[in-house]
Amino acid sequence: MKIKLSYDEDFFTFEFGNEFKVININVNKNPITDDKIKHNFDNPVEKESLFHFIEKEKKLLFIVSDGTRKTGSKRVIKNIFEYFEKKGYEPEEVRFLIATGIHRDATENEMKKIVGEEFFEKFEVLNHSAKRVGDYYGKTIYQNEIFLNEGLREFEKIIVIGNVGFHYFAGFSGGRKSILPGVARKETIERNHMLVFNQNGGGKNPEVRIAKLKDNPVNEDMIEAVKLLGREKIFSINTIVDEDENIVDLNCGEIITSHVKMCEKYKESHMVEIDEKRDIAVVSAGGYPRDINMIQTHKTIENGRYFIKEGGILIVLANCRDGFGNDEFFKFFDLPDLESFEKKLREKYVINGQTAMAIVEKAMKYKIILVSSLREEDVKKMRMIPAKTLKEAFKMAKEMLPLRYKGFIIPNGATTLPKM
Repeated sequence: MKIKLSYDEDFFTFEFGNEFKVININVNKNPITDDKIKHNFDNPVEKESLFHFIEKEKKLLFIVSDGTRKTGSKRVIKNIFEYFEKKGYEPEEVRFLIATGIHRDATENEMKKIVGEEFFEKFEVLNHSAKRVGDYYGKTIYQNEIFLNEGLREFEKIIVIGNVGFHYFAGFSGGRKSILPGVARKETIERNHMLVFNQNGGGKNPEVRIAKLKDNPVNEDMIEAVKLLGREKIFSINTIVDEDENIVDLNCGEIITSHVKMCEKYKESHMVEIDEKRDIAVVSAGGYPRDINMIQTHKTIENGRYFIKEGGILIVLANCRDGFGNDEFFKFFDLPDLESFEKKLREKYVINGQTAMAIVEKAMKYKIILVSSLREEDVKKMRMIPAKTLKEAFKMAKEMLPLRYKGFIIPNGATTLPKM
């Protein structure tokens, strides 16, 4: 049997036998129609219709995700303006703010893909900068001082567009994440992410994990930030997209409740039953942009590890065309052990240091073979095994596998989890 596994904008072909089982998610194969999208604008979750939300307001701010995520935002925006036209509404001022968090700025070409070329030419499109001071909104129950992009105060109505997916410590992406970390100040983001650690002792907080929202302090802190901004001034649009960025589901409405509902739907379609953990998993991140850099690729490593036994082998296909994704990230791999990571992060938290620590944690529990365009010495420094092709990686893996082994093949590693 053969299967094509995405890699950047290309693919590898993997030939396999009965020892492998292919894991496919149960995503709707039919993209949602434009009529259904507009119908949902009129029937949101716990909020008035989109038209009633904006009908007396002449200035609109859109907050959209950056180029590292597939959200379907371009199609959503096109439908929003068609909906406005049909309702006889025309805003006098529109601004798009790209919720970069601490990611790099979106390029002009990426901006056109995110909002659509027509709207890029017509309206102002800005990258958020986490390094700017921002405006202060107050303190959360976790004593996080919330500083957000200074442009938010100019607008009484904000439309947030994001996609729902798994997140290894916030539980899920989307919704409130467009605000914190999306348009927050660097120090605010750092304090939020610090909540992965126990605040009254060493080690990590067990409530901070993938696919978990309830009692997760990272998520709760993000929700507090939304409340301080003013949840009533936000209309949130949540999408689920397939690998080709087709929108297969969409809901909208009140930013917190609509997001929770969409997370439940995402779990239904992206968590799969498995009979057992196996010896090896061959995992594709899903191609570009999910394998754009190492920080994004970590999501695939995080998801894939739940399919294998401790000490098992994870072959990860992720080109990482943009390298590591952040200048500070790679420096952390100079640290000798996990205790050093935690000590350094507690003394002075650096956002991507947490991701580096998470990679080392997994590299110590599993044998991770990374197929990428990164330098071999850099992959080794991250405690992983470098390979340039899937064929080379599998040859290495076979030398470490037992004579009779079982494995999984996961074509969409960034979006697939076993039921836990």
